[in-house]
Amino acid sequence: MVDSVLRWEYDDPTRGDGGICIWPDMDMKCKRRNLCTVVEKVVRIAKQFFETGSYEGLTELSLRVLDPTSEGQHRTTG
Repeated sequence: MVDSVLRWEYDDPTRGDGGICIWPDMDMKCKRRNLCTVVEKVVRIAKQFFETGSYEGLTELSLRVLDPTSEGQHRTTG
């Protein structure tokens, strides 16, 4: 059974509120802003959670973008 208590949610407001189907058989949808399509970012977020066991800092990590000139280092947007 899936834990239905929401503890942390990826949020990228630049992707908008439009719905996207993530599980067609169950007609499960989410907002585009809550779906990360950058695999390396997903891996970095999962790695931090695995290493710390905490949701703390995930929002800050998710707000960073990969800088192709820095060999995998992050830079903060804004």
